[in-house]
Amino acid sequence: MHEQPEISALSDAAFRLHYSAREYASHNLTDGYVPGDQPSRLVRMRRPKRTVLELLEAKLWHEAARPCAACLAQRAAAGAIASAAHDGYLIHGYLDDQPPRHKVLAARAAARRRMDAIRGGERSPEQP
Repeated sequence: MHEQPEISALSDAAFRLHYSAREYASHNLTDGYVPGDQPSRLVRMRRPKRTVLELLEAKLWHEAARPCAACLAQRAAAGAIASAAHDGYLIHGYLDDQPPRHKVLAARAAARRRMDAIRGGERSPEQP
């Protein structure tokens, strides 16, 4: 990720939460959505609400119900999933450097088909 002044100004707790949330979103293919109950689960913090507020004030996160216009446009252009639940947060600009869920799933399916062809149509035991 590129160096951003907003990142270097964060407290240690906010920095850890921001990057842990990015990892959570990437692993769970949420297109940058973080459920409202996740921040305190992702990082041990003394003041989770204050830490989330720091990320909101730095404009690194948005409340899911109120994303900025740039994030709305980016999500629409990328075909990102809509966050149906509005109790969480969106990571600002997440899709700038991460592929949207549908592209990750399509790439995985293509890789699975390639490997099936290489293996002669047999699926590996760990594949559903």
